[in-house]
Amino acid sequence: MTTATLFRRPFAILILLSFVASFSSQAFGHGREGPRPPAPGYGHRPGPGGPPGHGGLRPGRPGRGRPPEHRRRNPIARPNPKLNDEIDMAAARLFDDEIRELRCERLGESLVRLSNRMMGMREWVKDPRKERLPPPGWRPGLPQQEREILRRRWDGYIKNRAWWDRLWTHVLEAYRSCEVECFDDGEIIGQISAAGYCGMSLGLEGLDAPGRMAQTPLPVCETATFAGCVAAYRATAKEYEGCSTYMGGRHADTFSQFISQDCHVE
Repeated sequence: MTTATLFRRPFAILILLSFVASFSSQAFGHGREGPRPPAPGYGHRPGPGGPPGHGGLRPGRPGRGRPPEHRRRNPIARPNPKLNDEIDMAAARLFDDEIRELRCERLGESLVRLSNRMMGMREWVKDPRKERLPPPGWRPGLPQQEREILRRRWDGYIKNRAWWDRLWTHVLEAYRSCEVECFDDGEIIGQISAAGYCGMSLGLEGLDAPGRMAQTPLPVCETATFAGCVAAYRATAKEYEGCSTYMGGRHADTFSQFISQDCHVE
């Protein structure tokens, strides 16, 4: 066997391997950067609560809510809380946990994370022995007394209208930083908004009608997304322990107005 023959064989193998790699990349859409694995702790976890058939992590759907091309590689803006405002700092810390290391192209994922976290925290607040998706400040082996203090603190936040206002402010600032004009996952918006409505209703024993001044600055993107938001809102509220009282009767109009406000389309 000649030297030329020995050279040609590995060269031919390299060409074949390059062809296979190129075909695999095009077939599975990985591109030059390779596949993006899900963030640690997400993607393989079923989403607690929420409407029937809703699983864990889902990417945001394309649409007007997608960042412009020149912004997709930018990191999502980190929250900038008011240091003398405990409620604002707690809201910022929670949202910061869910956007860490994410870029604008994965903006919708941050809301899926936030929805999963809120549902898990709700279960934890009811029973701190459930250590799945606890709130910020929890750590393994936390003494019972400190755990109870943490439970009461976050139970108070979840039922506090000011805390929800601060949380949505940080979410909206993140969307504006990515130049996104609307939410493109109605189900997730419905879940988070319903958790807010139910938590505040339980904390205040009922809410006043929101009125026009409470309109969310960012709407959902289109009518179909609005329908998904409404369905998820009702399903989540129905499953939220104690919230059924604030869905009907004398609270029916308020409940409907909050759905319209939180799921509105421009």
